[in-house]
Amino acid sequence: MDGLIVATRLGIAHLKKAFSTKLPMVFLGGSFDVPFSTSVFLPDKDGAYLATKHLLELGHRDILCLGGPAKFSLFRERFEGYVKALTEWDLAPNPQLMVEMRLTFEEAYRFGREFLGRAQGNVTAVFTHNDPSALGILKAAQDLGIDVPRELSVVGFDNTYVTRFTQPPLTSVDLPKKIIGKRLVELLIRLIQGHNVEPCFIEEVSLSVKASTAPRRKEEKS
Repeated sequence: MDGLIVATRLGIAHLKKAFSTKLPMVFLGGSFDVPFSTSVFLPDKDGAYLATKHLLELGHRDILCLGGPAKFSLFRERFEGYVKALTEWDLAPNPQLMVEMRLTFEEAYRFGREFLGRAQGNVTAVFTHNDPSALGILKAAQDLGIDVPRELSVVGFDNTYVTRFTQPPLTSVDLPKKIIGKRLVELLIRLIQGHNVEPCFIEEVSLSVKASTAPRRKEEKS
């Protein structure tokens, strides 16, 4: 093996057990103090900002944010993007609506059944930090008889191919996957060739708006 692209939330202590630090490595979405390595950073904060801004423009004010552990930089930045959008709309972030959890379909479904089932309250929209957790929320809402998007709007992150086939199709933050893949390989080749390589910052990000988001119902406005 001449080099390695690392896209994982494992800490460097785990990686050292498996790989020599003399191996050229490119890290996706994070950085580590490892020789012969560099990083590609994603626009996580900007993507979360776009998702939250979209919901705010639709009239939603109480927006639940389901994210991964903030100790990981990508999730921390996605929370920051959420907070940035709320702040620009003069809304104080509610810590009770910023939930850290394991971002799996199963965990989000379990949380959604409990949260939406006991009392949805004023929450009319949910932004999750990845698509599997958004799908869990969609399924929980459907099982509880909550109409998406008429009663609850849902936005995911990554715009994976499954978002086209959900019912309704899922609005999701779209990262430029081909550009990211190309940059990862380009940087790794340069490292293998012995060059000093600066980190790369991906700036392109957009929101793929589908049918899981809609304007907040007028009768719910204060």
